[in-house]
Amino acid sequence: MAFGDVFRVRRAEQADYVAATEVLLRSRHASVPAIPPLVHLDEEAEKHFVETVMPSAEVWVVETDSAVSGVLVLEGNWIAQLYIDPDWTNHGPGTALIELAKVDHPEALELWTFESNRAAQRFYERHGFRAVGGTDGDNEEGEPDIHYRWVRGNVVSGDRVDTKRPPTGTLETVSRTTVVHNQVDEYDVYIGRAVPEHGIDDSKWGNPFVMANDSDAERERAINAYREWVVAQPELMSSLEELRSKRLGCWCAPRPCHGDVLVEILDRGLMAMGESESSTNEQQL
Repeated sequence: MAFGDVFRVRRAEQADYVAATEVLLRSRHASVPAIPPLVHLDEEAEKHFVETVMPSAEVWVVETDSAVSGVLVLEGNWIAQLYIDPDWTNHGPGTALIELAKVDHPEALELWTFESNRAAQRFYERHGFRAVGGTDGDNEEGEPDIHYRWVRGNVVSGDRVDTKRPPTGTLETVSRTTVVHNQVDEYDVYIGRAVPEHGIDDSKWGNPFVMANDSDAERERAINAYREWVVAQPELMSSLEELRSKRLGCWCAPRPCHGDVLVEILDRGLMAMGESESSTNEQQL
């Protein structure tokens, strides 16, 4: 699987195990205190992963400039490890690996993440995973964790469905009709389900959705334009009262090397008429 000249995803070979483990360790260290530090020395952890974990699992790596910059370890349909080199965080390898896992296990995926790791939670939830359980610290680190599950085509916890990245392309304006139909029929973003399920008049979504492409400035411009359009229409805000506990979003910045941005225009507690605030989720592994 290749994404232009930026990076590629391939099945790991035994010769990759040390480099993949080094990515895991760098990512873990860079994420403290959002996640607890390792309880073992790096040398002990490397020996365990290289000699025990990876030989018995399905391992994939992201390669950039001939160097490993991301690793996915699958044990059956469980995502045992998913780590991206800190230099490549938010640039698409995490999304590429999670999409590959979905192709490998199209019915369901499971994983654990630390309760303190909010960035990972946002990432997995954006990709359709829902929390289905957790513990108060039944792990090696003794820290609270969350059990996440992804099920294809189903709403796991009732408030968001599996989402898929729209096609890449140059900066363009897409018509309302195209976007609504694409989201209903193909991309499964919640707005597509909300229109038929809640009887919302989709003519109120007359704003063209902008797909930003390369630069952060373009991406931010698209986000701001969309946010301003939504909060300026109290009739729309009022019509969505039923969705008080839902999240509603559109996609911007589809090019994989820059990651995807889900613009969450209506978040929990943001349903009152005249509300002028919105939340934006740009966090991605």
